[in-house]
Amino acid sequence: MNSVRATMLAELLGEMRRDNGDYYPAEVWLELHKAFALPYVELVIPRRVGSRWEIFLVRRPPSDPYWPSTWHLPGGLWRTRQTEIQACQSVARRELGVGVARIKEVATYKWTTHPYGNPISHVCLCRPRRRLAMAADRGYFARLPEPFITEQIKFVKEALSYLDS
Repeated sequence: MNSVRATMLAELLGEMRRDNGDYYPAEVWLELHKAFALPYVELVIPRRVGSRWEIFLVRRPPSDPYWPSTWHLPGGLWRTRQTEIQACQSVARRELGVGVARIKEVATYKWTTHPYGNPISHVCLCRPRRRLAMAADRGYFARLPEPFITEQIKFVKEALSYLDS
């Protein structure tokens, strides 16, 4: 890339940031994901049932282009202007419709197999501020249902190990 095009790119990115905060048009978003390791928060919301832990999971819609009908931890982008707890709150409100209290970050992982980028996931134990709604596409599980996002299996194991210690 020559310096004229690099300057043009810098100006466009600055314009998007000024006009839209840290939201970028979809046409730009995937390329940014591929170019940079962006931070994400993954919410592990546990509950104790007898002697075992259960984890709250959600299922992606059948129309999801990467993981159709696949179970996963609630999670999402940690935006540049957010603290970690604000990122956890934002994800919880968007995906679960509730607020959460952050308990502890238990792990950090850089994905190597993500289909559209190189996210760095911050795995956070959280407590919901009110009862979570159960439905066919969300609920507590003592064992991971299938299909489940492969990379997130280690997130759950790490969180469970922390909870058991």
